[in-house]
Amino acid sequence: MCKELVVVTFLLIASSHLPGIPRHARAAVTSTDVLLVEDVNNSLTSHNLWPHSYLSKVACAILEADPKRDLYDVIFVFATKSLGFLHNIPMGITVFQNQGGIGKGPTNLSSEFCTGRLKHAVNMAQVDDLPDDPDRIYTAVSEMSLTGVQVMAHELGHYWLAHSSFDRGDGYGRQCLLRAFIPPTDESSPGGRMCSGQPESAYTLHWSYYFASESVMFGNQIEQIGERLFRFYNDGGLRYGPLDQYLMGLRGADEVGPLFYVRPDVMGNSARFPVMPGTEKEVSGRREEFTVDDIILADGARVPPTDPCHWKGALVLVYSTGRPPTTTQIAKVARYGARFEDFYAWATDDRGAIDLTIDNRGAGTEGCPVDGEEPDPLPPDPSPSPDVVAPDPDVKAHDAGLARADTGSSGGEPADMNHDDAGQAPPSGGPPDGPSTGDVPTSAEIARWSDRAPGSAGPSSGGGGCHTTGSPFAGGLLLLLPGSLIAWTRLRARAGHA
Repeated sequence: MCKELVVVTFLLIASSHLPGIPRHARAAVTSTDVLLVEDVNNSLTSHNLWPHSYLSKVACAILEADPKRDLYDVIFVFATKSLGFLHNIPMGITVFQNQGGIGKGPTNLSSEFCTGRLKHAVNMAQVDDLPDDPDRIYTAVSEMSLTGVQVMAHELGHYWLAHSSFDRGDGYGRQCLLRAFIPPTDESSPGGRMCSGQPESAYTLHWSYYFASESVMFGNQIEQIGERLFRFYNDGGLRYGPLDQYLMGLRGADEVGPLFYVRPDVMGNSARFPVMPGTEKEVSGRREEFTVDDIILADGARVPPTDPCHWKGALVLVYSTGRPPTTTQIAKVARYGARFEDFYAWATDDRGAIDLTIDNRGAGTEGCPVDGEEPDPLPPDPSPSPDVVAPDPDVKAHDAGLARADTGSSGGEPADMNHDDAGQAPPSGGPPDGPSTGDVPTSAEIARWSDRAPGSAGPSSGGGGCHTTGSPFAGGLLLLLPGSLIAWTRLRARAGHA
């Protein structure tokens, strides 16, 4: 048993649905679906030398509180405070993976994450750094051209993307030019695997600026407008492109059309972010085409050809002892979850679905229905109350390890969003952030939580104790990095995870 005790709570707040979204497609995520984890004595957020260690501690804390909570394929972890230089930036860590043909080797960190099910963990860093409206640009990283919800999609996308190379069978061998390139330094280890005449570690795990990826994994939307002239643009519609969906196991190889990148006449930084939304630029160069068959020649066929299209996820908010999250912060996490359910379905062309509710009430999409029984109905709306309950620092986790609040809030719901034809929500601003004090829930309303999640995975396999540190960078560190963080990228490159 760990010396430190982590309090895990759920909140119950009145639910609402995004307007214009069919009821059967996705469930409305509300603050009732936010899992709160107390960072007792900074046991979760301190002494984390390797970027995956913080996320593994959080995952273990959830399951040590209640092993029956091993229900999730992915967790999105937000925090109420800064996590320091190495951790206060969005990143995705693969926990378990065994697919072939995606350019990525098998990974198994399940014992470190105390889980028998979890596939991927995403650190969304400090919640206050995220824009209030998930469809606003994420400005905590300079020159970023993704919105808050696209950042979520980006970090989940790292589970499958972007490790791929291609071979056109023309005698030049494997090519990595669809991935972003950062010139290697003198410290690059000689004799490593080569690709396109360079050490493969010099290619990052993002698509090249010159690849017409249409993707949240970078690259650009690119239109050829002349014999050697191309328009790079961003209409706000960056999503999971056709190649992404193939690598995700959502689209067959025969459903991916011709692919291309631009070999520019004047080479720029291929590791830069896509052009900003609403802007465009012209680039002269040569069109270089390749196909998914060329990907298969280089990396092998995808095994299995398809993956389950429906993912079960959890929203987690980590807070410090004595400083419980405000209702504004909790509602903001819920707002991101609600928006991401809708965005993920749109970004996969309705081929995929994700459920971020704690009671499994998400029903998938028309293209990706949930197998088995119909989801549980939404819980009844609680009576409005001026205070929404957050965890009391003195509440300790018992055998069940869970608590909930039985009162709601009249002002803490995710903002309504009206969606346009592109599938994006126009900026709504969301509810304004409240003051730093005055919206902290009282502790008098805390009540014991009786587990209502159907089914049980039983105790997690191989990880029953406290978090243990494993090999550094195991499983692939996948950061959302700006081009300015070259030194950190090179550190990852030397570790083989650029």
